[in-house]
Amino acid sequence: MRTLAILLLTLVSFSALAQNNRESEGEWSIIGGGALMVTVVEGATMKVIPSSVINVYKNDLLLKTGITDSSGIYTIENIHPGSYKISCDHKIQKKSMIKNVVIVENKATIIEFKMN
Repeated sequence: MRTLAILLLTLVSFSALAQNNRESEGEWSIIGGGALMVTVVEGATMKVIPSSVINVYKNDLLLKTGITDSSGIYTIENIHPGSYKISCDHKIQKKSMIKNVVIVENKATIIEFKMN
C-alpha cells in the first residue's frame, strides 16, 4: 500500500511539473486558449495571396511570425485570450495592420486582410 501511495504522489508531481512547463513556454502553449485564422486576399479580385508574412503583437511586442499557405491562410492555435495587433506584409502589396483583434478562450477568431 505504501508503494502505491508513493507511486501516486510521484505521478501527481510529474503531472503538475509538466503543466507548469507548458504554461511557461509563452502565449502560444497555454491550454484552453483561442485560435486565430488569418486570410489574405487581393482587394479588387478577391484572389488569395499566398506567402504573406503575418506578425502577431501583444502590447507592441512581436510574439509570433508566420507565412500564409497556398490558400492565403495562416492559422495559430492556443493563443492566450486578449487583444492583439495583427500585421500583414507581402513583397508586392502594401503592409496592412488590424488593431484590437480579440482572442476569446476556446473560440476561433477569423480576420481577413484585403490588400491593395
